[in-house]
Amino acid sequence: MVAIMIIGAGNIGSRHLQALARVPQPLAITVIDPSPESLKIAQKRFEEIPQAAPHHIQYQAAIPEAAGAIDIAIIATTSSHRRAALESLPAIHPVRFMILEKILFDRVEDYDEVPVLIARKGIAAWVNCPMRMMPVYRDLRQQFAHKPIRYSVRGDFGLMTIAVHYLDHAAFLTGNTDFTVDISGLDPTPVPAKRTGYWERTGTLTAKGADGSVVEITSRPGIGAAVMTLSSDTFQATLEEQKLSLPLQSEMTTDVVTELLTQGTCQLTPLADSIKIHQALLAPFQEPYLFT
Repeated sequence: MVAIMIIGAGNIGSRHLQALARVPQPLAITVIDPSPESLKIAQKRFEEIPQAAPHHIQYQAAIPEAAGAIDIAIIATTSSHRRAALESLPAIHPVRFMILEKILFDRVEDYDEVPVLIARKGIAAWVNCPMRMMPVYRDLRQQFAHKPIRYSVRGDFGLMTIAVHYLDHAAFLTGNTDFTVDISGLDPTPVPAKRTGYWERTGTLTAKGADGSVVEITSRPGIGAAVMTLSSDTFQATLEEQKLSLPLQSEMTTDVVTELLTQGTCQLTPLADSIKIHQALLAPFQEPYLFT
């Protein structure tokens, strides 16, 4: 039976778990979280979804010490705990594929050291920036055809939480992952994030690509849902996200897992590309990067 482990059973982890219920192949699922309350909520959410196959699931407070190979590990902890999970899991369990949440890490050295650790263990890893696998966003790539673009998005959202998604999407459309980020347009005072102990920013973050692309991401309280405007020399598009029919995480991970098991790859962002985008985004800020 295919073995899948989710480390971190918070909101995003529990949505990944719901998606596993929809996988048509029987799975042996282990969910890890030190919080009994988080495990309880995750179990409730999993049981809300009709199982597409007879899955076996267990909930535990820590990674089990009994060695056993893991086909897919989903690391859905906060950034400050992610490196510890990445170090402890492969030390016990051989892992074939790995999906990482973001922001990836809270320390600058992790972005250089962790990929080496993962590669040494022979793990293929992707980062969960799923805009590039959503049809409405993915299909734009044909229109922009790797040309420099002007990419603007404005809305009332957690800027640092969402910025990596939009930068990743711009990289997907243009084929460029080399950005320089300017934060002079951000408001000077951070604001508390929804997650205790983490912070958000408001204002405008500007990223300039080595190919000439410009990405502007603006967050202002009260201005409403995100509106994206994308343009090149030959094409322009405006998308109001509130009006789009976008798949849920509890649906998309079903496809990702199925692709990994049948094809050995998936449409998410390869770790090496996401590392470059994260490093550009976080370079102007002081560590620890307590944004998610």
